[in-house]
Amino acid sequence: MSDLPASSEFDLVTSIWAIAGVLVSVSVLVCLYLSIRRLRRNYLDRIRERDNHTYDHLIGEVLNKPDDEDAKAQLSRFRGVPSALSRSVLNYFRTVRGRRADDLRSLISSTRLEKQIIKATRKGTRGHRMRAVQVLSYLESDNSLTCIRRHLRSNNRYERLTAARALARRKSLSDCGDVVASISSAFPDKQYILAETLLQFGPEVQTALEHIAARSQRKNVVAACLEALVMLAPASTSLDLEQLMADPDARVRAAAISFSVYSEDVNKSDLLLRGLADDAIKVKIRSAKIASDISRSDAAPLLYKLTRDDAFWVRYWALRGLWRLGKTGRQMVEAIARSNEIGSQMAVDVAREMAASHV
Repeated sequence: MSDLPASSEFDLVTSIWAIAGVLVSVSVLVCLYLSIRRLRRNYLDRIRERDNHTYDHLIGEVLNKPDDEDAKAQLSRFRGVPSALSRSVLNYFRTVRGRRADDLRSLISSTRLEKQIIKATRKGTRGHRMRAVQVLSYLESDNSLTCIRRHLRSNNRYERLTAARALARRKSLSDCGDVVASISSAFPDKQYILAETLLQFGPEVQTALEHIAARSQRKNVVAACLEALVMLAPASTSLDLEQLMADPDARVRAAAISFSVYSEDVNKSDLLLRGLADDAIKVKIRSAKIASDISRSDAAPLLYKLTRDDAFWVRYWALRGLWRLGKTGRQMVEAIARSNEIGSQMAVDVAREMAASHV
């Protein structure tokens, strides 16, 4: 009977030591793995840095001596890390202009460098792959364009965005629809990302954007196309902005009001006044900003009404809009500042801000 407690205690101690031994072994293995991984990464970083300097030197030699066949041959024979090549070429494209950029483009297309860069889009970290896709945006070959299009279908949304911007740099208008579909699904709640990407296609994309905006059933897509058109600021449009102002989505109505400022095909005053009377905060803020920018005197009654709005930024931009209308508008803001109405302190701040010409 007396041996039972001692045996139980011995088993407990043995179990504790066994568990401790396992934990120590696992910790040692994890530390060993992390150390090996870090050493490997440091080794690869040193190789990449060395190859990057080599590529910088060799490419510079070829660009400075375009008729030197030995320099071209030496560059073609060098087999460095593909990501180092992408980094070096991208830096050159970002700094050289004119004939030197054309020479660099021809050099890449006439040697095995393009194949190496395309290979780099499939290997390495996400940053290395995206950098290689950026390089392809400066080229003109069909192979590079096909590679960029493939990344537009990537599972990673940032790789998609890089590919979309590369296609925009290439002015590949035939891919505009695919860019819209890819980026709108990757960033469904951030239409400004899509709008800024579409803007990079240039003024030639207007017709494609109007076509998509008129037919798409996705409101984020319609809003993004309109925002891109706002930044392009065309003098005319084929879109029915009156119909867009009746859209239930506030993003679409707000963008339509901004677009109407640049279009000669609609009654600007009417759309702006309707925006100031809209129920959505987003639309009222956008309309008040526009009224502040273009100083429409016929918007004064609605701007004055918005100075009592519940939304902070609606009141702020309404007060700024009134101030920009001239003497009458400034008197209205000063009257609000002297009153005990809602927004009186904001009126004081806006009057001080505008009088000091800070913004």
